[in-house]
Amino acid sequence: MLSRCGLGEVPALPGAQLADFLGGGLQAVVAVLAALVERAATGRGRVLDVAMCEGAMQALLPRLADRSSEDVLRGDRPCYRVYACRGGGALALGALEPKFWQRFCSGVGRPEWEGQQFDPSLCTAVDELFLARTRDEWAALLGPLDCCAEPVLRLDELAAHPQHRARSLWLRDGRPRSLPALVETERLPAGRAPAHGEHGAEVLREAGAPEEEISALRAAGVVR
Repeated sequence: MLSRCGLGEVPALPGAQLADFLGGGLQAVVAVLAALVERAATGRGRVLDVAMCEGAMQALLPRLADRSSEDVLRGDRPCYRVYACRGGGALALGALEPKFWQRFCSGVGRPEWEGQQFDPSLCTAVDELFLARTRDEWAALLGPLDCCAEPVLRLDELAAHPQHRARSLWLRDGRPRSLPALVETERLPAGRAPAHGEHGAEVLREAGAPEEEISALRAAGVVR
């Protein structure tokens, strides 16, 4: 994993203890929970063999399984790259799927870039583009486009971010709560789960779709 961090000859430190937390602690929890489920079903136990190195390597499985495919995750392709912005700060673009890259190109007024999604020679031009605006200006422009573009937040920005405020990631004393969140069943809605497509029309109305369009979609079998 470290060998894939950064684009220089010497890898860049990721700035987080990936093997300790994700490769060791998280994999141990996964193994314990899986063994408990099996014991509940069969009455048999398991010996759990957890290695931090192997746990961290799981993030590389797609590359290890097919090393013949083009490597587009190193940060040297314009659609999957971290860009410096004017005045400091950075924005991460992860537009691997064509639809996301097309939305990005359209949103920044560069439709001629659509055919160069994985062309490394385009990176310099996109680098220059992002230096024309601040990180927050880019986030405001690209966020609504749903093109997999997100601002790179500093640690001191996390608590105030709307996503984390809405999810109540921080306790009242300022400490982050444990993850993932475990919700008590008593706090869940008491009604049944909706059937497939049950609220399709309501969702479309909330999105502003006119009744004739909803009727046409229902007649075509797109929605129920």
